[in-house]
Amino acid sequence: MTTDEPSVELEPLSELVEEAELPGAVEGFSKRRVELVQAAAEEWRRALVDLGGRNNLLSYRDLRAGTLDLTDADPKAVFALLQSKAVKIAALFPDSEARAGQLKRVRTIHNKARENEEERGVLTLSLGCGLATWDNTKRGTWTPAAPVLLRQASLRSLGAAQDEFELLLIDEMEVNPTLVHLLKVDFECELSPDELLERVEGVIDEPWELEAAYDWMSERAARVPSFSIDPRLVLANFAYAKLPMVNDIENTFDELVAHDLIAAIAGDHEAQETIRNEGPGPDAVPSVDSTAVADEFLVLDADSSQNWAINQALGGGNLIIRGPPGTGKSQTIANLIASLVARGKTILFVAEKRAAIEAVLKRLDERQLGNLLLDLHAGVSSKRLFAQRVGEGLLSNRSVAKVERTAEQRKLESQREQLNDYVRVVHEERQPWGLSVYDIRTELIGLRDQENDFRLEGDALAISEERFQEVETSLREYARLGGLTLQGSDSPWRNALVTSAEQVKRAFAAVDELSRHTLPTTLQVLQRAAQEVGLSEPPTAAAWSETVELWQRIQETLDLYQPGVYGTGFLRSARAPTQPRKEPSGASGPRPSRATTRAPGAHFADS
Repeated sequence: MTTDEPSVELEPLSELVEEAELPGAVEGFSKRRVELVQAAAEEWRRALVDLGGRNNLLSYRDLRAGTLDLTDADPKAVFALLQSKAVKIAALFPDSEARAGQLKRVRTIHNKARENEEERGVLTLSLGCGLATWDNTKRGTWTPAAPVLLRQASLRSLGAAQDEFELLLIDEMEVNPTLVHLLKVDFECELSPDELLERVEGVIDEPWELEAAYDWMSERAARVPSFSIDPRLVLANFAYAKLPMVNDIENTFDELVAHDLIAAIAGDHEAQETIRNEGPGPDAVPSVDSTAVADEFLVLDADSSQNWAINQALGGGNLIIRGPPGTGKSQTIANLIASLVARGKTILFVAEKRAAIEAVLKRLDERQLGNLLLDLHAGVSSKRLFAQRVGEGLLSNRSVAKVERTAEQRKLESQREQLNDYVRVVHEERQPWGLSVYDIRTELIGLRDQENDFRLEGDALAISEERFQEVETSLREYARLGGLTLQGSDSPWRNALVTSAEQVKRAFAAVDELSRHTLPTTLQVLQRAAQEVGLSEPPTAAAWSETVELWQRIQETLDLYQPGVYGTGFLRSARAPTQPRKEPSGASGPRPSRATTRAPGAHFADS
């Protein structure tokens, strides 16, 4: 896909660093480390900020159904809205005919806002006040239309049919931070939102204060070519700004350089070596089976790989856990949070999508650990709710009685030791054969079903009641362990000689090479050959075998005959259909057959 928009041009962070004297916290590090972090920080900043035409915080466009223009709405209703009062759509648009189309827009806006909140955990619905534009020759052909002020809003449906909504403005009006950032980067305009608040006495909630804000912005952007503001009011879902992260990168460069982990991520080898040395070594991370049960706080099931990752994190290691959906990442995070909380640690868990956070919260709630957590997204919308959630958590933790689990822990350790002994015995090599029970059972899986004539008869069955019960118990245990259920299989892998992890890797590599390179390359060659000789392409790879066999027979024929034979009538006569001959009258009995000479590989149809 191509676009007419130019690539985003930001003021290089290197210029910011060169113009400013490096703080003392950075001067103690090598020039290479500073340069690596500098390059990485600039790359991160470019990835976070979007100053192009796709960002509706800079290039707002009226959509068919996804935006709502309140510029010509009822003035009294708009004034009440600015005063933080809930206003119905019917009050904003008294005309019933016009309101039908506006309600359609409101439904679309409401559904999109809810989707953004549920899927990504961000609140995007806002009222945009005043649309600023200017000569945008520096950045491309798109026309700027940036909201000057933004105020977060909420829409509440007043019925299941969504035939009426209530609009409410929350929080306070703020200057569009993306617009402020662009004016600084492109035109060196310094704008201080605090200065605007002093001019309007702290709060912008009346129409005259909107006008004052527009005048202030025009004054501060006087050097911007053709800068003007259209005093429109629009309701829309505006792109989530990540400028606070951008500002952190720009304003904390010395801290970034001084942080070993940041420098290691940026590519500094000395920092990477420092991180390795500070982290737990391979022997420092306890194995799954050596951790005391009393020191384990796994609230959910965990396999050995998940348990190892948890132990690595508890030991102070830095790690990344990767895995496809359904492999237990959320479960591992829940276990890790419980284990860290049990050790008195404080945890910050963040995710790009809200669904990932809810998956972890749900698992902890199911284990009655929800009061240990504070959902910052859903729990800090007001100071009262925030204090209530914290108070509930403290009260719940104080009321939890200490549980004595010593006996259960000893029993669990004993059972774990039995299982470990079983694994050790199964994998232990038996001499003089050099095979383990596991190896033997692996070989037996590939054998066909076997039968024998061994039977228990006569005195062999004459046992006492006590002995009978012992045999019955042993047989039940044998059956439970799968001794009577080992069966053959019709799987194509039944007799495959793949019995080790190394063989599995080689087989996988061979199949991967065949499917990704060998087979596609071969098919391309065969397709070109078929086109050159005028043959239609077979529909499947398996059907190519007939065509290849035909070419092989033709090659055998070409190898047998000299080229001159094709100028004789031999092959033509060999291909010519045999016409039935009329027998002379009086002739009787079968005619002797005529022998036909054929070359190896040459197949001529008999008529």
